[in-house]
Amino acid sequence: KMILAVDSEDIETVKILSSIAMATQAIDDIESAIRKEIELSNRLSDRVAALKKLALIKEERRQDYVSAVEVYREILLSDPTDEFTRNKLKMLYKKLKNKYEYKKLMEEEINSSSHIKDKNRKRIELSEVLLTDLDAPEEAFFMILDVYKSEETNEDIYRLLSLFADRGLLYEKISPLYKPYLLQKGDYQTFIKLVETELKSETDISKRLSNLKDLADIYEKRLLHKDLAFNTRIKIFREQPLDKENIEILIKMAEEVRGEEELSRIFVEKASQEECPLEIRLLLLRYSADVYEKKLNDINGLKNALSILSKFVSGDIDILNRLISLSLETSDYPTLAESLFNRAALQSDKGERIKDLLEAARIYEIELKDDVRAISALEQILEIDAY
Repeated sequence: KMILAVDSEDIETVKILSSIAMATQAIDDIESAIRKEIELSNRLSDRVAALKKLALIKEERRQDYVSAVEVYREILLSDPTDEFTRNKLKMLYKKLKNKYEYKKLMEEEINSSSHIKDKNRKRIELSEVLLTDLDAPEEAFFMILDVYKSEETNEDIYRLLSLFADRGLLYEKISPLYKPYLLQKGDYQTFIKLVETELKSETDISKRLSNLKDLADIYEKRLLHKDLAFNTRIKIFREQPLDKENIEILIKMAEEVRGEEELSRIFVEKASQEECPLEIRLLLLRYSADVYEKKLNDINGLKNALSILSKFVSGDIDILNRLISLSLETSDYPTLAESLFNRAALQSDKGERIKDLLEAARIYEIELKDDVRAISALEQILEIDAY
């Protein structure tokens, strides 16, 4: 410390003393020498150089980042364009998680840039730091959006959007920008991952259906994975069973992927539910009945579909005829008796009507031991005879 005991007012002498102090590694002596150098500097360049030395001591030797920031700010008051100082401040603001000051500094640079590409380069830089270092994804996204509006083809936009996707952030906001890009680039796997992750949290039915349809189209038309497309279409049906276009696509795809048995089972299950509209119910049941009869040779499946169908198409005697024939083959007496009883009401010929009712009464009494229903059938015969 004897070096600094020399009370020199000569700037050159102080510079020499400062250099000697730096060599001795004595931090307090170094700071004292540099502060003296700052005090005696008449030229702006000398003062800025001394301030930079002091800031580096604060930053690197003392690791006093807050004090270092104060010194760097003082430099910017003298020279707002000093790139070294601005970069140092940005680095320290990131380290200190000082979002406000970092953003303020970057916005100054954006506003001072004259060319749009320079502005966007700074916006990208700001956005990346906001996202990865300062935990501000919303602000980061809107900075990206500013770039997108003026330079849609900037690849850095999509590099940053991929970071959002990897972190599971703001899917609803990034999707309209990112998904068309992924499709254009043919990056279908990333597209699928994005949509599937989005579906996990999306509750809006219209958005869910839109995403599922996008997914089905990718599987079917881009990747030629018909089975995955079929499974995705089934998900659409479960969420929106009234979509006739989707039903028609499912019916067509089922034949291609040998999924007719699965689809028929799902269709019958849905058609059995009370809230299913009649038009859709009939479409589902008729398809299923046709598949069970002509493709699968599944008598029980066919009988079940026709049985449900007969409850909603009361005037279709052909359905009842098929049910009666199937019930006889399988000894399904409950269905047989009910079908005979219902067909009797549709018979125009009095004799045929009585014949059906007699057979229904016999089955109820002998096979099913249901005297109440047997009597009901016989009473109807008496009513017919009364006329």
